Amino acid sequence: MDKFWWRLAWGLCLLQLSLAQIDLNITCRYAGVFHVEKNGRYSISRTEAADLCKAFNSTLPTMAQMEKALSIGFETCRYGFIEGHVVIPRIHPNSICAANNTGVSRVSFGSLSPEWLIILASLLALALILAVCIAVNSRRRCGQKKKLVINNGNGAVGDRKPSGINGEASKSQEMVHLVNKEPSDIPDQYMTADETRNLQNVDMKIGV
Repeated sequence: MDKFWWRLAWGLCLLQLSLAQIDLNITCRYAGVFHVEKNGRYSISRTEAADLCKAFNSTLPTMAQMEKALSIGFETCRYGFIEGHVVIPRIHPNSICAANNTGVSRVSFGSLSPEWLIILASLLALALILAVCIAVNSRRRCGQKKKLVINNGNGAVGDRKPSGINGEASKSQEMVHLVNKEPSDIPDQYMTADETRNLQNVDMKIGV
């Protein structure tokens, strides 16, 4: 029996020491709603928030209770847990609180586990990398220069069979430029150098 009371006293001492190390910041109550912070900002999980409310003989508020507390002056610049949501109550707009919004701003409390969030982030990163690779590849193709090779009527270069020593390709290929030359019915009005000399000789003979 003595051991029981001794262990109980020792347990109570340890409990007091553990409670002494917890720093709680509790706001005023508005329609029964208050905000609690433990050991600094955002250090309470959803499960801990529910347990902490039980320790204060209370429960997590509903959206209706939060809106009622907001209507009588309750606002914070901290997000907090309520039933089904994470919210921040704001009466006056502030650029650093709820993105300058007023009212009960909420963040949807989804049921995705951290593993699914990691997988989703990995898939998004992979899709972004693939999109960048496709864009770079398309840009390189647009910048390529192409040449036309005529094989003297022997077909395309790929269709011609190798000939000569060691299967070397024929050297009769010609690199050409295609020019769209329109036919003209007007005779050429320019004379060659030989024709000019002949005309000069005829003129000299006539003069003599």
